[in-house]
Amino acid sequence: VLVGYPKTRDQALALQRHGIFAKHVVYMEAPDMVLIERFMGKRIDPQTGGIYHLTFEPPESPEVTRRIKPIENQSEKFLRKQLLHYHRNIEGIRAAVCKGTTKIINADQPKTDVFAQVYHFLCQQHDQWLHNVRVSSSKDLEAAVKVHKLPCSLPNMVL
Repeated sequence: VLVGYPKTRDQALALQRHGIFAKHVVYMEAPDMVLIERFMGKRIDPQTGGIYHLTFEPPESPEVTRRIKPIENQSEKFLRKQLLHYHRNIEGIRAAVCKGTTKIINADQPKTDVFAQVYHFLCQQHDQWLHNVRVSSSKDLEAAVKVHKLPCSLPNMVL
């Protein structure tokens, strides 16, 4: 599973030169403003490493709420720079990275809907591996992909 890599067409081609070819690729896309909102609300608990979002997944206790901190490099300027790089490179990456099946999923919807669509796509591609795997979160999906050595890529998306 490759998450957030390759970031350029040259990196995608380098993977191929090393014999790494994606059979299946999942792209999760959302408008830039949605990604900025999600990114700017993201927080981490330095004590436990837990990830939270001020709007979508706030901490359950006041104690954790007091501890959470913005993530490193968390600025709109930083994310806009990352998004500009993404927009400049995504078509070259798409052209080079996958000779198999590709799925583009609208990530501007509830997480459970995004996970269900990713899971459904993976089941269609690898029914014999995932038929009995229950997926209810991104962690479950990533674990299923790793356990079954599923050859696909989930881009680094701020959920």
